[in-house]
Amino acid sequence: MLHHPLLRRLPTSYPKRKSIEDELARRSAGLYGENSLDFHLSFLSDERYHILHDVRLLDHKDRYFQIDSLLISPYFLLILEVKNYSGTLTFDQISNQLIRENNGVVECFPDPFLQVRRQMLQLEWWLQKNKFPQLPIASFIVISNPHTLLKAIPNDPKIFQKVMHAAALPFKVEKLERMYKKEWLNLKEIRKISRLLIKQHIQLDDSVLDQYQISKKELLTGVQCTNCFSLPMQRKRGSWFCPHCKHSSKDAHLSSLHDYALLVGTTITNHQAREFLQIPSISVTSKLLTSLKLQHSGSLRGRKYELSYLDE
Repeated sequence: MLHHPLLRRLPTSYPKRKSIEDELARRSAGLYGENSLDFHLSFLSDERYHILHDVRLLDHKDRYFQIDSLLISPYFLLILEVKNYSGTLTFDQISNQLIRENNGVVECFPDPFLQVRRQMLQLEWWLQKNKFPQLPIASFIVISNPHTLLKAIPNDPKIFQKVMHAAALPFKVEKLERMYKKEWLNLKEIRKISRLLIKQHIQLDDSVLDQYQISKKELLTGVQCTNCFSLPMQRKRGSWFCPHCKHSSKDAHLSSLHDYALLVGTTITNHQAREFLQIPSISVTSKLLTSLKLQHSGSLRGRKYELSYLDE
């Protein structure tokens, strides 16, 4: 996980580092799981289904809810809650929790059955708020890792009508089609509801630092070696030199400016660049930023450079 800019910029002794590493690993696994789901979803007809990923909406009481994947068909809406856990998963419907055992470590997670029930309710309320008919809403819990062993407490086969490995998903959807025979939406209406969902989607725009309650002052600064990831590299005769592995680079500052954009903000001034890259010279910093041909605004003294379209 060292490739994540936050971990590259946090001291190894940072008190919350282990919990941040675990959270970033879970997010990375979740993203992988959702991406791997696309292969199995590709077996569904494009003409019959519209598929939206990571939809984040407000319900009728302005509470946020997020759906990993939403399938919109003429007959029903289908919520997919995607999990990419490895090891053995036990769905405990007595105590309403999900238990994972992996390499001798036992962990407890919130019950995904309760999670999807809540999402179904909130999606119903969203439909009401936007004056859509009360469409049938179904939900599946999809395990994207094909090697994960699935168990249930109690040992009730009905649980696995809702929980499945991703490979089974197209066939489970076929069963739903046989259950829900009434056509609620035509193609035009499916497009309308899809457009509105996309329009009302609310991006989670908290910065990474805000999410983990980390101060900018706690980040490690300097240009990071692109070979051994040590900090900081030294500026010598127009190049960056690493005192640890002796690697040299003309453009190592690009990766560090990407870190700044992802962690701190997408605009940077000469003063902020000097602090973050540990360059004492105003003129050297100005030449580096100017050479990148970045969009900018403001006067020369207070100029802000736009990092959004920075190319490494």
